[in-house]
Amino acid sequence: MFGVAFAFQTTISGLVDLGFSGSIIALAGEKKGDAKVLGAYIRSAKYYRNRMLLVVSIFAFISFPVVTWNQPWSLLTKLFLLLSALFAVTFAGLSMYSAPLLAHRDLKSYYGVQAISALSRLAVCSFLHAIGFLTAVLASFMGAIGLLIIGIGYKIKAKPFFEEAFRDDPVSNGEMIRYLKPMIPGLIYNSIQGQVMVVIITFVGKAANIAEVTALGRIGQLFVVLSAFNSVVIEPYIAGVSRRLLFRRYALFILCGVGVVAVIMLVAELYPGALLWVLGSKYSHLTQELFWAITASCIFYLAALMWTMHAARKWVWGWATFFYITANVAVIVVSSMILDLGTTAGVLKMGVLSGCVGLILQIVIGFVGFLPGGKAVAVAD
Repeated sequence: MFGVAFAFQTTISGLVDLGFSGSIIALAGEKKGDAKVLGAYIRSAKYYRNRMLLVVSIFAFISFPVVTWNQPWSLLTKLFLLLSALFAVTFAGLSMYSAPLLAHRDLKSYYGVQAISALSRLAVCSFLHAIGFLTAVLASFMGAIGLLIIGIGYKIKAKPFFEEAFRDDPVSNGEMIRYLKPMIPGLIYNSIQGQVMVVIITFVGKAANIAEVTALGRIGQLFVVLSAFNSVVIEPYIAGVSRRLLFRRYALFILCGVGVVAVIMLVAELYPGALLWVLGSKYSHLTQELFWAITASCIFYLAALMWTMHAARKWVWGWATFFYITANVAVIVVSSMILDLGTTAGVLKMGVLSGCVGLILQIVIGFVGFLPGGKAVAVAD
């Protein structure tokens, strides 16, 4: 139940944000130390995000009953799960105030706020579990409250680093939408495609399969710290590095990423029981499924690492988005014909194929970006 609700929340969260929050540092570029510049882009991100929140909320009220149609949950339970997801998406918008902290590399404040929220949530959930009151609905609402705590903390800690404008700025609004325009179709698709596995299992699989896919998805938490490193360290650094040093730094980060992924794959191969133990005894039989889950996570991480650097350099082209969507739709169609998507292993294998498509595309984008004269669209034009 919680897994389906979380997957739905992740999807609508991506549809609401569409890269607005994540574009702040890239757009600021070498001016990321200017409080007024950061404030203007934060205001622009809020401008677009608030409007998307209204549209997506209407979509959520229509689509969530469809997604959960085959689940034997009460109407009240479904309503509360939907409300918790919408609250979480609303509060997640406050995380855009982390941009000034990342721009100034104030990692102590950035991670300190997250630690306070995580520990508070853990303490409350542990207490509720101990007295037998912890449910999927309460866990979902606790996640939303955790995001609210993080957002408020970021805003307080970032106050010295930005001056938020009181009025919308057409110039910064225009720059943001021009920067994101080639990526928006891909971001929309990615928000939906990222949860395709859970949705497919929900419709054609059994309750046990839903639980297995969701549980194995938690293995992806191994990459949370690495993904945070992408946005905290790599993105600001690549955005400001000179063209002369770019290739060497780019190659270094990729080699490091490949090295980390190789270690994780080796550990998963040698000690699968240790990872399955973390998930719980009822998942101890998923050795083969664990391999596919880890493989998919590693491929997606490498693609995300490259995408972070490409976006930081504004290597954004419409043809890349078209290729990504077309290829992924083809993967889903082919997978439905050659794989048993009613099983956990079948859905995870489809995830591996989808990850390979994304990684190949990022390799091509990197090659084009480094061609003589290769550069991004000029967002200020």
